[in-house]
Amino acid sequence: MLWLLDGVDQISYDAVSCLLPTLSLRREQAACSLRSREAQVQRFFAELLLRRAVRQEFGLPELPAMQAGEKGKPFFPDFPALQFNLSHCKNAVACALDTAPLGVDVQELRPLHRRSGQKEPAIYRILSPRERTWVTEAACDAERDVRFLTVWTCKEAYGKALGCGYLYDLKSTEFLPYPEKWRQYGFSFLCGTLADAVWTLCAQTSLPTVTLTASDLLAEAILKCSELR
Repeated sequence: MLWLLDGVDQISYDAVSCLLPTLSLRREQAACSLRSREAQVQRFFAELLLRRAVRQEFGLPELPAMQAGEKGKPFFPDFPALQFNLSHCKNAVACALDTAPLGVDVQELRPLHRRSGQKEPAIYRILSPRERTWVTEAACDAERDVRFLTVWTCKEAYGKALGCGYLYDLKSTEFLPYPEKWRQYGFSFLCGTLADAVWTLCAQTSLPTVTLTASDLLAEAILKCSELR
């Protein structure tokens, strides 16, 4: 299942700081090492969403211990058949869960930097010629930014599903996204927008989607924490 969480940017660090110690040790250390409080909030909600997903889909009352593979992809060593992937940005979190390899990426929708006199942002250089044409054919800058981030999240999610991150030929691995689900490179792809974010799911099977709000998930966590005291 694909779990999407919006409204993360509406929750302050102070609202979650008392719950940070409830994170798994590995993610607590990672979250606390981040200088940005905004990033710590994102990490907090990523684990909170993962906890909710494994509890509801697989009946696990607690989040299993996590480890990172050789190339950095996290996994559950005690539940090797359970595959998951997380992504977060300023205003959203995405969590994908299945029993087959998958990857998910979410990016904040923002204007790409265009220098004065430049027709295209420099980051377009990572696109293949056909991807570049698809992006630049958009009617306005705002739509071009959505198209670029859609292609970029496809590349990110695919690399995560492979377990290699960026360690593949980004430019020759081409994506021309469709408005509906499509299959490519042995995976099923689905793209979408959530508030001010763009996301892509790359999975071997088609997965249903659930959308939650950060405020509701936080209220649930606070209630559970108070019940344990």
